[in-house]
Amino acid sequence: MSAQNVDGSYNEQNDSSYATKRNEQVPVVKDSDIEDPIDANTADSDAQLERDDREAIDKDNVINQRTRGAKVGKGAYADPDEDDLPSEVLDGNNGRSAVSQ
Repeated sequence: MSAQNVDGSYNEQNDSSYATKRNEQVPVVKDSDIEDPIDANTADSDAQLERDDREAIDKDNVINQRTRGAKVGKGAYADPDEDDLPSEVLDGNNGRSAVSQ
């Protein structure tokens, strides 16, 4: 892996200190040896969920309007009629796969 310097040159960096060697075994840690930072008595509670929601939602980014004042134009959500399709599609010269012809 190489990193680009500010002047545009590159320095080659090889740091494999985190990788295991070919025949080196990875040590296995028992579950009982690991501290769990989550309190099982309160982790699955409504109070914890409410606290998580309060922390996750940025109140400064919430708007009071539903669509920020946008006006929906007439027929904005309507499907197009066949008459509105291009003539190539209506004539069958476009819009089909080559396999189905």
